[in-house]
Parts: sequence; structure tokens; C-alpha cells
Amino acid sequence: MQDKPAASSDAIKPVSSNAQAPRPGQTKIRWRRLRQFKTWYGSHKKWSVPLTIIIVFAVLAAVPWARYNIAGLFIKKDFSVEVTDSTAQTPVSGALVSIDGSSATTNGSGRATLTKVKAGNHSVRVSKKYYQAKTTELTVPILSKKSAPTVSLVATGRQVKITVTNLITKKPLANVDIEVADTTAKTDNQGNVLLVLPASASSQKATLSLDGYNDATDTVEVSNTSIKENNFQLTPAGKIYYLSNSSGSLDVMKANLDGSGSQVAIAGTGTEQAANTSLLESADGKYVALVAKRSASDTTPQLYVLSAIDDKLFPIDNGDAIFQMYDWAGDSLIYTDQRQDLPTWQQGASKIKAYNAATGTTTTLDQVVGSDAATNSNEYYAEVMVTANSVIYGKIWQGSGDFTAKQNSLQTVGVNGQNHQVLANYNVANNVYFSQHSPDTIYIWQHAADTGADTYSQYSAGGSLKTISISNDQFYQGQNSYFFSPSRQQTFWSEARDGKQTLLIGDQSGNSPTTIASLSDYSAYGWFGDQYLLVNKDNSELDIMNSKGGTPIKIGNYLTSSFAY
Repeated sequence: MQDKPAASSDAIKPVSSNAQAPRPGQTKIRWRRLRQFKTWYGSHKKWSVPLTIIIVFAVLAAVPWARYNIAGLFIKKDFSVEVTDSTAQTPVSGALVSIDGSSATTNGSGRATLTKVKAGNHSVRVSKKYYQAKTTELTVPILSKKSAPTVSLVATGRQVKITVTNLITKKPLANVDIEVADTTAKTDNQGNVLLVLPASASSQKATLSLDGYNDATDTVEVSNTSIKENNFQLTPAGKIYYLSNSSGSLDVMKANLDGSGSQVAIAGTGTEQAANTSLLESADGKYVALVAKRSASDTTPQLYVLSAIDDKLFPIDNGDAIFQMYDWAGDSLIYTDQRQDLPTWQQGASKIKAYNAATGTTTTLDQVVGSDAATNSNEYYAEVMVTANSVIYGKIWQGSGDFTAKQNSLQTVGVNGQNHQVLANYNVANNVYFSQHSPDTIYIWQHAADTGADTYSQYSAGGSLKTISISNDQFYQGQNSYFFSPSRQQTFWSEARDGKQTLLIGDQSGNSPTTIASLSDYSAYGWFGDQYLLVNKDNSELDIMNSKGGTPIKIGNYLTSSFAY
């Protein structure tokens, strides 16, 4: 028997592999699972079909070009573009940005926002007169981005810079519309805008407008060698009313806040008398109250209210009476009515009233108590002061009758006629004096007729009466004219110091005062809105200034009357 040959290292060996051929049993299992999946897929289409779509879209979304094409079918969003000047790198306002037939114009910050733009790549066109139009490719992202893409435009004309500020406050004004040389622009948040104008002229006429301000026309200077800077100012809207007899008659005048556009609002009739004519404009500028003798048949000056909307004058109280105005509290004028056609001892011969100009109604806040012809004694208002929300007043008895059952008093009532209170009663035999000490505080001084003793107390609106220790000189300190802002949250007044006037602003109680001018030639006159103060110079010149301080701007000369507030 022949032996087998020995194994050789050169012999070919079978190749080893980890993969094993499926056994017949495994193949059957796989086919069975596939059939089960097909059966489940067909019987659960409510879940299987959406799942398939999601998987397909997820796969396609992994590819950038497919991602945006798919997103564009479902995603539409607001898309912003910022446009700048290629040289100055400043915003370009008034530029037209167009995408797929949709367009928007850039604002004062050079930004245009288009609505409902499909996600994906778009061809964007940006154009403005005196700039080279530009078309560029931009991507509207699927997710929001903090910053907007920027497109720079190349100017084809001369560049000019315009800065617009508030005439009174000197603060920059944003979103001012500017029209010049067939192009438009808006100022940014700093009141600036860069314009490109044709090089054919060294100057151009510009129109400026902004809500809440008077329109203005100015000349824009253009330079061929540099970016010319132009500084303009806008005057806040509104009218200031004042009395003037420059025409020979005593007229009610009105003017813009910078004094321009002065004109007669209510012409005098020739029967007005300077000594008993007075004017009181509400702090918000909506209404003007007038006491004037406008008819020769009037025994005394009558009370009127003028609406600043149309300058129509309405009589609100009349008859043989003396009308004294004190203040506007919102839409309500607070005044006293002292009848001259009634005996002084008759009840209601004097009243404190509130006329609401918005509703046309008059409310009696208080009236004096009467006596009779034999007693012939009467009350009178020794002090009337209007605070932020109430009226505080002192009432004193006078006459030759029997005062046994009479008492002097300190009282208060809301400017709406509610919350009437008698704060204190005082012996008629003693002398009682009242003095306003601050916007909402009154001092009371009692001098005992029998002993000569003096006692002092004070009352602050909304508080309680309390005894204080002061001198006679201190009793009269603080007797200033206080003016409330339209919100009734601030007060404005002036104090004489070193022969000049110090202008101060405090809260509604006069606390925490801030000095806005010292050693001034101006005195407090009132508010116009919450930002501006009216001041007078030499009791003949009316000016306006920033409530934060600054240089007053003259409105015009006015006539001071004995009743002027």
C-alpha cells in the first residue's frame, strides 16, 4: 500500500471567510418577516405611509439643494435685507428690495422686510434713484437668524448727510420723511440719513415731515468735494394762545411753538378791558378758557372756552358775576363765580365750579352758606387752591350780624365734585388766615382775639390736619404759582432768589425739586404737554423751553392782565 505524500508548505489552502452561507431555515425566516412587514404596512397605512414620507424627506433633506426645495413647499417667513451705501457704510433708506414679485422699501435704518417669502435661494434686486441697481443671490433660511444679510449700493450722484433734531429739546428725531430731488429717505434712530442727489445743482429744496411735528421746507446744500452735512430742526405740533393788543383791539392770538405762523384766533370786539381780561390754556393744549367783556351789553366780563381744534368760542357761564379761573384739571376748568346781582348774604352768592369741556357739563363743587337780610353776614372764599386731584379752600364769615352759630372752615372736595369734607372749623371770633405752602399743602394761622396767641397747622391733600411750629415769616414762605403737568404728576414753579428767578420742577407735591435754571430772567408760566415749559420774560414775552432745561425760544409778546395765571 502506497503512503500519502507529506504536507508541503507550498500547498494551496482553502480561503477562510467569516460569512457563512445562509442555511435553508434562516432564509425561510427572513421571507416570513418580509411578508409580515408587507401585511402590517398594508393594514396600517394610517401610520406606515406618513412614516415613509418622513423618512424620504429626511433623506432628501440631508442634501442641501433638495433641502431648500422641499422647505420652500411648506415654509414661508418674513425675510429682512439691510441696504448700505458702499462708500459711507451708512444705511440707505427708501431703497426698493424685490424678491419673486414681492417688494418692500427700506426704513430709516436701511432695513426692508418682505413677508411670506419661501425658504430657499432667491434672486434679490435692490434699487434706488441715484444708485446703481444691484441683483444678488440670497438664501432665505429655514431657521431664523439674528442678523439680516446686507446689500451695498454704489452711489451715482453726490452724497449729502442730513441730521434732524427737535427744535426745543435738541434730541434727534427718527423716521423723519424727507423728499428731495425726486427721491425719498427716512432718518435713523440717531436722526441721520445719507442722501444721494444729482450733481447738477449745488442745492436742492427738501420737505421734512413727521407725525407730531409741523412740516418744514429747507434747503439741502450739495458739495462736489465732500459729503456735505445739513442740520435741520422740526417744531413739535401744537398752538400756544395768548392775549395781544398790537392790533389796537384785545385779540386772542395763536402761534406755533417756535412763534411762527402767528395769527388772530379770536378777534377782539373793542369792548374788552385789559384789566379784567384773562386767558388760561390747558396744559395739554386742548382747550383755552377766556374771561372777557366782549359785548357792550355785558355788565361784567363773561366766561368762555375755546377748542384748539377749530378755535370755536363757547360761552360757559354768564351774567352779572365775577369769574375767577384757577386751573385746568384734565378737561375740567376750576373757577369761582361771585354773583354781583345777588345780595352778599344770600346762599350761593359765591360758588366754586368745575366745567368739563369734553362733556359740556358744569358741576358746583361748593357754595357759600347764606344768612338773611337782617343778619346781613356772608361767607367768602379766603383761599382756593387746586391740587392734583382735589380743591382745598378756606371759608371766612364777614359782616355785622350775629356770628354765634357761625364758624370759619377749611374744606376739600374732589375736582369731580365727590369726596367733600369739612377738615376743620374755627371760632369766628378769632382771625384765621390761609396760605398755600406747596402744590398740595396749605398753612392755617389762628390768632386768638382775646389772648393774642398764635397757633399754626397744615393740611396736605389726602392727609390729615396737624399742628406745626413755625414763625409768621415762615407762614408766608412757599407762596408761589404752581403749575401741574397734563399728567398731574409733576409741578413747575419759580422762586425769586438774589433778584433773579430760579425755575424748579418737582413731583405732584413739589417734593424732590430739580433746578432747571438759576439766576434766570424768566418766570414760570405753565406747561405745554409733559415735555415743554412755558415761561415769561418781563411779564411781556412768552417763551417755551425743554422741561429738562436749556435756552428758551421766543413765541411772541403778550399782554399781561390782572387775572393772568
